Amino acid sequence: MKNLAKIASILAFSVAPLAAHAADIYAPTFVPGAGLVAGDAWTGFYLGAGGGGAAVNHDLKGSLGTASAELDGIGGMGGFGTVQGGYDFRFGPSWVAGAFADYDFANVGSSAGLTIPGHVYRASATLADSWTAGGRLGYLVNPATLVYGLGGYTQASFAMPAGVKGDFAGWTAGAGLEAHIMGGWSVKGEYRFTHLDGDTLYNKGGLRINDQIDEQSGRVLLVYKFGAGTVTGLK
Repeated sequence: MKNLAKIASILAFSVAPLAAHAADIYAPTFVPGAGLVAGDAWTGFYLGAGGGGAAVNHDLKGSLGTASAELDGIGGMGGFGTVQGGYDFRFGPSWVAGAFADYDFANVGSSAGLTIPGHVYRASATLADSWTAGGRLGYLVNPATLVYGLGGYTQASFAMPAGVKGDFAGWTAGAGLEAHIMGGWSVKGEYRFTHLDGDTLYNKGGLRINDQIDEQSGRVLLVYKFGAGTVTGLK
C-alpha cells in the first residue's frame, strides 16, 4: 500500500501543476443549454504515449489429491510504457465522452512458493504486456481541465515457466485528470484497478494450480488530439 501511495503521489505532483496553470489561463464561459461542441480542444481523434508503475497481486490455489492450499498476497512491482489512441467528443456545456484502446509494455515480476503437504512448488511470473479497450466519461471542472472515470476490457500476458498458462483476461476501472496545455496537446494522469479472472495455470499429474490476479497502476501520458480547435472560454 505504501508503494501504491507513492504512485498516486507521483501522479498528483505531475498533473496538478498543469491543471492549476490551465485554471489560471482559461475561464469557464460555457453557454447554458449548448449541445455537442465540435472543433474545440476536447473533440477529435488522439494519440498518446507515456509510462507508469504497477503492482501485481496473485491469489494462488493448489490441490493435489485430497490436499489443498491457498497463497494470497504474493506479487511484485515494476514499470511499464504505454501507447494509446482514441476519440472524444464534448457534449452539453461541461461533459466529455469517448472510447480508447491502449497497449502496455511492462516488466512487473513476481515470485511465489506454494506448499502442499509433502510438496513445495516455486514459480515466477512477469507481466510482459497487456491491452485495454474501453470508454471514459468526464466533467470539465474548467474549460481546460477534465476529471473522468473509465472502464474497459483487458487482456494480459505473463511470462511463465514452460508448460504453464500465461494469458489472462478481465476488467479495468479507474479515474484520471487531463489538463489541456496548448493547441492539440494535453497531459493526463490515471489510476487503474484491473481484475483478471481466475484461470488454471497448471493441471498435470494430479496437481492443479489456479491463479487470480489483480493489478493496480498509475500512469502519465502526453496526448495529441488531431484537428482540435481552441479551448472555449479563453480569456
